Amino acid sequence: MYVLSGTSRYKVLRRKQFKKSIIISSVLLIVMVFGALIAVNLIRGQVILASPTQTIHPVLNALHISSSVTSPPVSSQYKLIVPKINLNIPVIPVGLTKSGAMDVPYQTNAAGLYKYGPLPGQKGSAVIDGHNEIKQVGEGVFGSLNKISVGDKIIFQNKGVSLQFSVKSMVQYPVSQLPSNKVFNIKDGYHLNLITCAGKWNRSTQSYPDRLVIYNDLDK
Repeated sequence: MYVLSGTSRYKVLRRKQFKKSIIISSVLLIVMVFGALIAVNLIRGQVILASPTQTIHPVLNALHISSSVTSPPVSSQYKLIVPKINLNIPVIPVGLTKSGAMDVPYQTNAAGLYKYGPLPGQKGSAVIDGHNEIKQVGEGVFGSLNKISVGDKIIFQNKGVSLQFSVKSMVQYPVSQLPSNKVFNIKDGYHLNLITCAGKWNRSTQSYPDRLVIYNDLDK
């Protein structure tokens, strides 16, 4: 039987240690590169998500043909009340879709509050969206928004504390002309903007061509 000398054993041990250090270094390098990529993506995501002044066109019809639309009970600290149209619904925070549009709740019985903008009562424009109509369900939570008028009251509740707003104007825009910087204003005033689909349903595009925006100011 061949027995390694002390020098040979040392060389074998050194080679093993060298291979082990190469493997460990490679793994660490991969982890560092992967972590850096994740960090960059997160930073990019934060920049995108935290910028309500970017061009954001809320997609309010994306769930019309989705089988995931449901009406489970919704628990939320926020509520939207519009006495003129007997509307009293929960409001849940929503973010952005993969395409960078404002999202909507998958629940048919709730509206969505843009969570990367101000809350109602804070400086700037809070934005709440909701469905006008939902396929196989019927009228959405904002299906009667076109029945309100300038001067009507809009009430937003946060944990039971109410803020009252007054309707200042109602404007219907083609989707391509929606003034995002105005709707998602974060600079001045205390506004609450409601937005929903409008116009005639386009079967070929499976969408509505317009958006109805209700501009409301906080009562003093």
